[in-house]
Amino acid sequence: MYYELMSKPIIQIKKREYILQYKKEILEIITEMLKSDAPTNYVNYNIYKDCFITFTQEIVEKYKVLNAPSVEYVIDDVQLVDKQIFIRPKSKTIIDCMKKYQDNI
Repeated sequence: MYYELMSKPIIQIKKREYILQYKKEILEIITEMLKSDAPTNYVNYNIYKDCFITFTQEIVEKYKVLNAPSVEYVIDDVQLVDKQIFIRPKSKTIIDCMKKYQDNI
C-alpha cells in the first residue's frame, strides 16, 4: 500500500518524460499513419495499426463527448398544475361519502 501511494506519482512523471523524450518519433509515426495511402505505402503500418486505431478511437470519443450539444429539459406547466389538483384536500371525508351511499340504498 505504501509503495503504491509513494511510487504512483514517480511512475507517472517517468511516463510523461519518456513520452516527451520520443515526441518527435511519435509525431512522425502519427503523421505517416494519418496519410490516406498509409496501408499500402507505409512500411510499419501493420506494426502500429492496432495501437493507432485504439488511440484515435479513444481521442475521437472523448472529443465528441466534450463537444456534444447541451441537452435542455422542458417541464410543462400543465403537469405541475395536475399534480397540485390531486394533492388538494377533499371537501368530504370517506365516511360522509359512505353515509350518503348507504342512504341511497
